[in-house]
Amino acid sequence: MKAIIIIIIFCFSFISCNKNDSPTENNDEELNHITANFKSNEIESYAKAEDNVLRLKNIVSNNVSYDGYSQSWTYKYTKHLDSAFTSKHYYLSSFYDSIHCDSIVITESTVGDAFISQSWLNSDEVMEIAENNGGKDFRNNNSNYNISASLSEAVVPNSKPIWNIRYTSKINGSISFSIRVNAVSGTIE
Repeated sequence: MKAIIIIIIFCFSFISCNKNDSPTENNDEELNHITANFKSNEIESYAKAEDNVLRLKNIVSNNVSYDGYSQSWTYKYTKHLDSAFTSKHYYLSSFYDSIHCDSIVITESTVGDAFISQSWLNSDEVMEIAENNGGKDFRNNNSNYNISASLSEAVVPNSKPIWNIRYTSKINGSISFSIRVNAVSGTIE
């Protein structure tokens, strides 16, 4: 009898450890939520298959949980066309079980943002930083809220990718909290 109880306890411990290693959240209401880098290699391959000159410009989700997960992330890949004044943008969406191209747009080149130049902290790591630096207080004071997250890099010398995290009250949109986190070092900008 003791052996059976020990085996049952071991099995529950093993299952709970494996469950936490899953890319989805543990909350049954939010199945299939992913972090920003969940399929980053596959997304990069998908973009490069369209055009091998494309480079990552932006990652965004307008509905992120306080622990850095979302049902989908949108990746913007860009290349400058022959003229420096126009760019081609590929918008790809990543979901738990799929990746697809949302649109391909040719527009004037933008000023103020650059390609993401180096490895970056994942959304779950950055949300932990945001939560510990005012985000949790915002949520405690605003029970009905939304969180958006965007990763991009500025066109300035020695720039780094920056996560812009914005908490907004759903009741009063003018009530918000924003934080910028260096996506390489994790420091507040």
